Amino acid sequence: GRAPGGVGVVVGVLFGFLLLFPDVIFGFAYQNALLISSNTFFGHLVESGQVADVFSMCLTKHGGALTLGGIGDYYSGIIKYTPLYGTHMYRVFMQDLLVGNTSIGISPSQWNDGAGTIVDSGTTDLVLPAYAFLQLKSTFLSMCTSKQLKGICNVDPTQTLFDGYCFNMTSSEAAMFPPIEIVL
Repeated sequence: GRAPGGVGVVVGVLFGFLLLFPDVIFGFAYQNALLISSNTFFGHLVESGQVADVFSMCLTKHGGALTLGGIGDYYSGIIKYTPLYGTHMYRVFMQDLLVGNTSIGISPSQWNDGAGTIVDSGTTDLVLPAYAFLQLKSTFLSMCTSKQLKGICNVDPTQTLFDGYCFNMTSSEAAMFPPIEIVL
């Protein structure tokens, strides 16, 4: 048997995706967002006074760090806090989405309509409303007059990276893509 709190994994395949079902989830969700009645690991630490009710993450292409109860020493500079809206998820007010320092043209009211913008460090997905996704794709396609972005400019406009197609890229081809910035 496993020790209590150990992480066990059951693997399954559904529609081509690998599914992992851990025994323990190291989460930071609000209590009322959980599907179970017990608190999260972080919630227990806060309730017991072991850490302050704040955590910080630094994620880079070389790795990352998570600090519970404060701000890690991996960052020097001014810390900007973003207010949370609601107590169900880490919902924040999103102002804009920039591609290479240029707005894709979606207003803050559109970003924050309905469920709004949720920060979820447990996923690598960027989920957008359909109109924002189409605008993001259009923004990248418009760059084809000045850049040759592989998987965007060198293919049929209905068979791009945005349409679910995959392309092998060298590091120099990937470096041609502009940064995407979410403005809170």
